[in-house]
Amino acid sequence: MMKKHTLIGCLLCLIFIQPACSQQVGWEPSMDEYLEFRNELGRFSGTVAISRNDELVYLRSTGTANRSWNIPVNDSTKYDIASVTKMFTAVGIAMLYEDGKIGLDDTILDHFSDFPISEIGAATTIRQLLSHTSGISDFFMQPGYLETDRYRLRELEDYDRFYNTVEVNESQVGTMHYSNTNFMILGRIIEKITGVDFYTYIREKVFDPLGMVNTGFYEHDLVVGNMAVGYTTDSQAVTEFGVPMDGRLRANSYMRPARGMPAGGAYSTVADLLRFMKALRNESLLNSETFEEFTKEDGDGYALGFQSYTMDGIRFVGHSGGFYGVSSQIFYLPEKGYTVAILANNDFGAPPVFDRFISYLTGRKTYKAISLDEEALSRFEGFYEIVHGEMNGKQLEIQVRDDHLLFDNELEFYPYDRNSFFDIDNESFTLRFSEDSAGMIDGFQWTDGRNFTARAKTVAENEMVELQKLEMNDTELETYLGDFEFGDSGMMPGHKPEITIDDGTLLVDGRMRFVPFDVDKFYLQDDKQMQLHYIRNQANEITGFHVKRGDSVLGEVSKLD
Repeated sequence: MMKKHTLIGCLLCLIFIQPACSQQVGWEPSMDEYLEFRNELGRFSGTVAISRNDELVYLRSTGTANRSWNIPVNDSTKYDIASVTKMFTAVGIAMLYEDGKIGLDDTILDHFSDFPISEIGAATTIRQLLSHTSGISDFFMQPGYLETDRYRLRELEDYDRFYNTVEVNESQVGTMHYSNTNFMILGRIIEKITGVDFYTYIREKVFDPLGMVNTGFYEHDLVVGNMAVGYTTDSQAVTEFGVPMDGRLRANSYMRPARGMPAGGAYSTVADLLRFMKALRNESLLNSETFEEFTKEDGDGYALGFQSYTMDGIRFVGHSGGFYGVSSQIFYLPEKGYTVAILANNDFGAPPVFDRFISYLTGRKTYKAISLDEEALSRFEGFYEIVHGEMNGKQLEIQVRDDHLLFDNELEFYPYDRNSFFDIDNESFTLRFSEDSAGMIDGFQWTDGRNFTARAKTVAENEMVELQKLEMNDTELETYLGDFEFGDSGMMPGHKPEITIDDGTLLVDGRMRFVPFDVDKFYLQDDKQMQLHYIRNQANEITGFHVKRGDSVLGEVSKLD
């Protein structure tokens, strides 16, 4: 999740008329002001570059590339681009497709004959890998990978052993379910077909011909000048990498493998990425028919190695990327002629900035934080219960944190008028508080202005449901393990959750921690109204569980034989 100034084609514009560039586009409030606002909050450190019809119209950097030495980012800073890397892999496959060396409906085994699980290899096509419709699980989320010595993962064949751990969820085959495993396999297939290593192939076929001299694959022990360090405070890292959950800012270096790979981990600059996107459009890399085939919208937002979708009447083609301390967005807007490259070296840095630019283009309302004193903010502190909407029954607390509100110990809302606030990381979500006849706060409406609306009322602290953890040992918790599958109706149809034991709780899919509070009942640690209620038959055997919020059943899950 990631962010700053030097493209030669617009040098005169930058030197003489940079303010006019923004004025010509008509962005108000200015993107400069917005970036500085987010930087001051510690929410953006990186570089933004925007071109229109291949002419640079905006370039800005703000933040810190290396906090140990207090080195600022600049317009030539290199950033980890995470899953934006997948576009390079997709182009590598597309080139082989143009040369007739691979077919989209070929199987894995057609080109990777020693793939460890032959049944999966024989049934899975190149098209399915490119479009994330293979149903193959993501080994990056499995213990075998998370507990390995990642510093020894340098060549693609070093990952071959993890393919033995993957599974196919048959209910997901044919529908888009994002899995990094797909692109790791594609990288190996490139090696098998060409006889050269993946890194050499991409450099010789993509980077070198386009003059992308500031792009490569991250390596821990390789000296790369002007490279930003990624910094994270994301608490989820405790689950995957054992990072202390203390809220302190940490470099992401040790969370990464020794070298980037086909699924993520390349580094680049905004200039190189604009060059790459331009080359895709002008047939410098692929012919127009192939580019169209690989970027054709499919209704689920993902084409063949490219995100491709339409929102607010605007089509987007490109890719986003995110990791701890890494955030990137590179998209082309065909009908508008814009290409937007945003690179940041902090958690979730790029998406809000990209959304702000789209708001400028569409005329969607944007918000500017105002200052409310402590007394004015304290009116909103208290306890609430949602009484309308899909989160009906959820109880939460709102607290004052300096100049804003902390919502449910997670979301941060900043004021834009006396009784209204916007989500700092997703400003389409707003809170508008209501008052009773005496002018006291009696509730709020929480909405994104589109599909989501929830209404809440104030409640007294003694009305809050207090669930206490029920101490269970591992032997007791083991009775709740097994193979389960979500039903066809409700949430996550066909999903097979992985349930493990961790520190007296159940860990679902490696990241959702459910705490026991009664026999056969567990609450989500971060949202106590989200619960698992296990079901038993007359023989007292567990047959499944319900995912519940209040009295509502969100998902029915059966235990498999």
